[in-house]
Amino acid sequence: MLTGYVPSRAGASEEESVRNIKEMCGWKLKIKDKLQVFSLPDEEEILFIRCFDPKRYFLGSDESQRIK
Repeated sequence: MLTGYVPSRAGASEEESVRNIKEMCGWKLKIKDKLQVFSLPDEEEILFIRCFDPKRYFLGSDESQRIK
């Protein structure tokens, strides 16, 4: 069940963001009535996350272009 989301782009509506998430999901996603909106991680948080995914299996290569 989806309980929260990060907007898919700056200024994106909840509807647009949820639609993008549902399109990328491999199953019928249940959506909570009231969703929490999360902000993008800051540079320190990304560096911390990279400690657990040094080979970029989960973060992917696109993330490396955002913060170096």
